[in-house]
Amino acid sequence: MLREYAGTAFDPALVDLLFARLQLSTASTTDEPGESAWVESDELALQDIAGAHREEQTLYEIAQALGSSLGIGDAMALIHDKVSKLVPFTTCALFLGDEDHGYVCRYAHGPGTEALFKWTTKSWSDLSLRLPSCADGRDGKGEDLTALLPCSLTFEGRLIGGLVIYHTVPGCFTDEHRRVLGRVSEQAAAVIYNSTRFEQTEHESHTDPLTGLANRRSLDRQFETGLARAARTHETASVVVLDLDRLKEINDTYGHEAGDRALRVVGNVLRSTVRQNDLCARFAGDEFIVVLWDCSSDHESRRVEELQATVAAHPFEPRPGVRVSLSISAGAARFPVDGNTFEELLASADERMYRDKAGRRSRNSGRHALLRGERA
Repeated sequence: MLREYAGTAFDPALVDLLFARLQLSTASTTDEPGESAWVESDELALQDIAGAHREEQTLYEIAQALGSSLGIGDAMALIHDKVSKLVPFTTCALFLGDEDHGYVCRYAHGPGTEALFKWTTKSWSDLSLRLPSCADGRDGKGEDLTALLPCSLTFEGRLIGGLVIYHTVPGCFTDEHRRVLGRVSEQAAAVIYNSTRFEQTEHESHTDPLTGLANRRSLDRQFETGLARAARTHETASVVVLDLDRLKEINDTYGHEAGDRALRVVGNVLRSTVRQNDLCARFAGDEFIVVLWDCSSDHESRRVEELQATVAAHPFEPRPGVRVSLSISAGAARFPVDGNTFEELLASADERMYRDKAGRRSRNSGRHALLRGERA
């Protein structure tokens, strides 16, 4: 009857395995009559069938993740959970990269993770042979990691990284563990690759490709969340509009590539100058927006002056051997004094920015320093 339903109700591979075990047990009872040999062989057969079923079920569940939009963290949490049911380990880590740019740890769970996240290397083979040291593998508690089992991740013929599991028991991993992790890695490689593409797409959809800052879409989303928090906690927020002066003249005189580099200079200054919890974005064209959360009026004024001074002091060569001075005009509006919505705050800050720009143009009229430039 089992043979009749193989391929429909039952996995044919499992049926073949069962019959192979039964043949072995029959031979055993012929040579050594007795019920104990049959029972022992039968138990082994059932254990093998159960193990094979768990393995196939795990692979199926990992494959199901291919159709889901998962980030690397969520995908690895799933894989970590499934692998732990098949292979014993203390710590699991994922390394991603390539031989050109090196490999870094993108996920780790268990003792030694602090050390694993610090590792970076050009060669996958180095990682596949490396254990956290006694100092950094301990994380201040528990036993040291003394055994590892690496398995490379290959997608469409290209090495994208690898899974590594670690244990505190020396020599605990067997050839069977290696075989099982290899099968899991075959399925996991596609899931991990899709996760990296998903995260990259998500990042690109919220990032300005020229400066690497948040784009308008990301700005709207983050500002809405931050403003709601500020309203609940009765905190202030400042919206600062910044405009790169004379960008059109840079483009017309030195070319659009020089203009793009000037915009990147401003973007880098903003990124390196604002606090980590503040928000900076490229709004449109030559305009940038910085949102300063929970800052006083004096702090706002000092920060705007600092941004303008840092941009002005940054060396910029639109072409080799020629230096020009960059400058940004700025205007700020405060929540809730100048408005309660992004649109109201933006309109107020924009108006003040144009007043600042007009004053700068008036002070610099007739100098034409930008167009003349200076020899480096």
